[in-house]
Amino acid sequence: MISFDKLEKTDVSDSSVRVRAEAFYKGTVEVSKFAQSVMIPLLASLIKLNDRERAIFGTYYRMYLWIRPMAGMNSRTYYQATAAAARALFELLLDMKILTTDKTGELVEKFHAFPDVEKFRVADNLVSFCESHPDITIPNVAHRRTFTNKPGRRQSVDQTIIKYWGIGKKGKPKRPKHWTGKDVPSRAHDLGLQYE
Repeated sequence: MISFDKLEKTDVSDSSVRVRAEAFYKGTVEVSKFAQSVMIPLLASLIKLNDRERAIFGTYYRMYLWIRPMAGMNSRTYYQATAAAARALFELLLDMKILTTDKTGELVEKFHAFPDVEKFRVADNLVSFCESHPDITIPNVAHRRTFTNKPGRRQSVDQTIIKYWGIGKKGKPKRPKHWTGKDVPSRAHDLGLQYE
């Protein structure tokens, strides 16, 4: 069996694309097996997690949920799916790195606040779409309408947005597309050249 040190020093630039793709696939399978047999049971056994640990564990678990199906994608027909998965995994890696380097806890707070803001945004967009297009029937809109119209909910979401992401140029809450409030290139840049 080849040692990790020898493998790390191997020049793969001369290898064919097919050989490199197969190596990446086999590595993905092994990462999936390791996560399933070691990491997930270990992390699931942890009893009381603080907010940072919950954020990191949740992010790791999302990465695992991308890696696991990739272990079955050993064909050129899966190119599009593996490219999308690779991008998603990279973004989750950035998230994990940002969470682990957060010294103040503010980013962890944003991480946990974002799902409620995003859930409201998606529900509100669907309700608005249905109101603009009454001739289109979309099932299960009633509970989303009830959710968005609950007294004080919109104001609460707006207050959360203002607290963590501020006010935009038009004086309205600055609705983030990501919990950090930054796009992928900016997040990678902030973490350094290795990620960029």
